[in-house]
Amino acid sequence: YSMHGDCLHLFPIGKNVAIAECCIWGSGLVCRAAGTNPEFFAVQNFAKPRVTRLRGPGLAFKPSAMVPIPAELSSNRKLQLLLASPRGPIHVISHAEPLEITATRDERAFNEPFLRMALSPSGRYLATVNSTGTLTVMESDFSATISEFITRHSRPPLDVAWCGEDSVLLYWEQILIMVGPFGAYVAFKYPQTAPGALRLHTQVDGCQVITSEKCELLRRVPEPNVAIFTADSKDPAALLFAASRAYKHGDITADLCIRQIKQQSSKDSNGQLRLQDAVQDCLEAALHTFNKEAQTALLTAASYGKLFCDDPDGYISDMFVERCRWVRILHNIRQPEVGIPLTFSQFEDLSLEVLVDRLVHRHQHLLSLRICDLMQLKSNKQAVLEHWACARIRSSNTDDYKVLGREIIAKLKVSPGISFGKIAETAFNQGLKELATMVLEHEPRANDQVSLLLNMEQEERALRKAVESRDADLIMSVVLHMLKRLPGQSAAEAPEDPEKNPDGAAAQTQFFKVLEQYPQVLRHLVAYYEGFGLDPIKSAGRNATMALKRIYYELKKKKVAAKIKVIESYYKPEWKQRIRMLENAQELYKTSDPFASAATKTQARLLQIQRKCEIDFKVSFVDLSINQTLAKLIKYGHTDRASRLRKEFQVPEKRFCHIQVKTLAKEQDWSGLAALASTRRAPSIGYEPFIEACIENKAITEAVKYISKLSYSNEKMEWFCSIHCYGEAAEVAHADRNLDALRQISSRAKTKPIVKARIDDMIKELTGR
Repeated sequence: YSMHGDCLHLFPIGKNVAIAECCIWGSGLVCRAAGTNPEFFAVQNFAKPRVTRLRGPGLAFKPSAMVPIPAELSSNRKLQLLLASPRGPIHVISHAEPLEITATRDERAFNEPFLRMALSPSGRYLATVNSTGTLTVMESDFSATISEFITRHSRPPLDVAWCGEDSVLLYWEQILIMVGPFGAYVAFKYPQTAPGALRLHTQVDGCQVITSEKCELLRRVPEPNVAIFTADSKDPAALLFAASRAYKHGDITADLCIRQIKQQSSKDSNGQLRLQDAVQDCLEAALHTFNKEAQTALLTAASYGKLFCDDPDGYISDMFVERCRWVRILHNIRQPEVGIPLTFSQFEDLSLEVLVDRLVHRHQHLLSLRICDLMQLKSNKQAVLEHWACARIRSSNTDDYKVLGREIIAKLKVSPGISFGKIAETAFNQGLKELATMVLEHEPRANDQVSLLLNMEQEERALRKAVESRDADLIMSVVLHMLKRLPGQSAAEAPEDPEKNPDGAAAQTQFFKVLEQYPQVLRHLVAYYEGFGLDPIKSAGRNATMALKRIYYELKKKKVAAKIKVIESYYKPEWKQRIRMLENAQELYKTSDPFASAATKTQARLLQIQRKCEIDFKVSFVDLSINQTLAKLIKYGHTDRASRLRKEFQVPEKRFCHIQVKTLAKEQDWSGLAALASTRRAPSIGYEPFIEACIENKAITEAVKYISKLSYSNEKMEWFCSIHCYGEAAEVAHADRNLDALRQISSRAKTKPIVKARIDDMIKELTGR
């Protein structure tokens, strides 16, 4: 529960478990189940409660005392539970194997059972009281015994608690005994307190004694206060305090006290260190003091003393300002209307940020805000304002949400960058949807803004904010959320019949209207589905294809819808289905893209011809391109069919000739290739494609035939050299009486000595040598 009675967490300890005993510390608890062989359960973090079961000692006994050691105080950084057994030993249980401790390491045996146990704030020491009334203080890991104190009480104390780390408190009816580390003790009487009406609560520097009438704090007097307020003290801080009071009354002894503080010594030649220590001690004493008049006097003394300090770097002045701020904070939180009487040691242990958080949860928002401004805590200030706004919404009784919204926005504008998301969520949970929308308009973080708008079922506004943020991932998250809310739970399913589901049809219409308003959203959605592939054999591809068709049909985008049809047609196993889908695509293309319409029509015709060729020749043709179809017809000797197909699809003559050359050469049909080359005086594509096809298929002899038919000598020589026919190249050069060409051919024919010798003879013949 919170301090205001709100249930924060509700969690079961176990199934059908009756709780017999429970120990609670700051952030968790340990409990013992009832029974002869009890079980133990632990929750180590109330913020995220997770119940874990501890391994018990395996013995049937009811522990006479039980103390948990939190993980942060344990020697092994794991939660430990100390159980005192009626036989004397102490059992240590945790998530590991349980241990039985019968004596400390300094051989102090546990002969009597322990009836009370208490752990010191640091977790270092353990105080125990046995059945004979002996108080024993030992190390919490049982390594040594620190001290023993015989109380001479036949009954065990009602409560045992530590007073800081300095002493142990034992409470019986109407009497409280404080036992020090060396056996000294002090008794405090509470004659008007009913039995069991007094509670002890350990603090880091003392112990709170809580009765039905008042709350007292027992603690060791801080050293600076002892040094200053002890009678006839000669401590520098006491002299500075006396000097300040004398100066206030115009007494000349003020100067004598300052001189006495600054008297020379071997370690401090001019007394500056003693004076600085005196100023610091006065400031520390003011922080430890609860009395307002004493605080004022101590701060005045510190202010008076720093006037005589050499402070070139401003250290003393900065420390004075900081300590004064701390005194101001402590004074304000100690007021009855706040009710947090912290000592300075507790304040240091708690930290300023945690103190602000506690004030916020007590709804002390104004004080928290002033502390944040005083100490320049920007992040904490935003948290304070955010909590105040949420609390203001929960406690508001006004029906005019605009007035409340303007009030909250005006207050929160003093802290730039503050998040309005949680405030809007609180308003939405309180049923103030208009207020949530109004506040959310000022949220600087698009992710938080969009997420809450989706929770508020304002998809169109969320999509607009996502588009304004230009975050592709955020846009897609909104679109997919909107798709899930459509009937069928997916964009991959066909729209429902409006007569069967009018509400669903209206939702679909509204969704597609939104897509029309944001073209960039449509592009993101199309890219998302295309990323799955459009293979209808796979489930993801099939759903993506159906989703894209649905989107394009609804938005009347015929061109892209036809594109999807064409892609989808190629995944159909039967050619009739493919032709039918291509014809549908052609109709869609007619008004949007005439060229694509003609191409689709041509493709459908090619598919029909390929199917007829398969029936006639018993060879597969479907799914081949026009070039591949022509090549296959030529390969199987159906040149006439190929020529008719060329004319019907207007394939250029040169391309058709290239296809014939490559196909005949690949099939080693050299006679057919020769016939093609001799159909005219010279082929329209020249003889080079013939030569290349022959060389590619390693028919050098055939290539020589076509090289000889080339018109230019330079081309002949280059082709002959490329196939290492240097003799033939030399013959061409010799016929042209080209000495430069002969010399170049001779240099390239080094690997063929006989041919090179013949070429050299040709060179000599031409040069006359």
